[in-house]
Amino acid sequence: LVATVNSDTLNSGSFSNQSEVLLTLTSSEPIQGFSVTDIAGSNNFTIEISDFTQLNDTTFTIIVKSFVDTKIYLNIPGNRFTDLSGNNNVPTSVYSWTYDQTPPRISISASNGSKVIENNSTSNDSLLYLTFKSNEIIDGFNDQDLNVLGGTISVFSTTSNDSVFTATFSPTSDT
Repeated sequence: LVATVNSDTLNSGSFSNQSEVLLTLTSSEPIQGFSVTDIAGSNNFTIEISDFTQLNDTTFTIIVKSFVDTKIYLNIPGNRFTDLSGNNNVPTSVYSWTYDQTPPRISISASNGSKVIENNSTSNDSLLYLTFKSNEIIDGFNDQDLNVLGGTISVFSTTSNDSVFTATFSPTSDT
């Protein structure tokens, strides 16, 4: 007797800013004795499981709501319900996702290669090295996201963890 946990809107292992996720619990054959208390979840103090609904004798749905940024794990342990012949279920694979409602914040620093250039200061350097640090790993940040005045950006790159980016700024005029 095998059961699975899935979502039509969120793949297991992914990141999401959805606070509520509808999950479908499906058994390989008709079952008896299954209830919402049979579902095991990590971070039980930061999530709420509600709207347990039996659609038919093999399919159930629940809504899982998270209240804080966290990784959520759900599964159905073995021996929680039976098929109509009395055979116990085997454990499901773990279904997980990371709920992330916090927007990234980026700080910018500049250097001329030997010293830090303070914010709102004046520099006569012909080249500045910029560092962009995010408070979390981000996806899709590139030089096209920058609003650049008085010069050009080149050599834009990222570190291996996608939270620190560097670029070179070349001034084109005294601004």
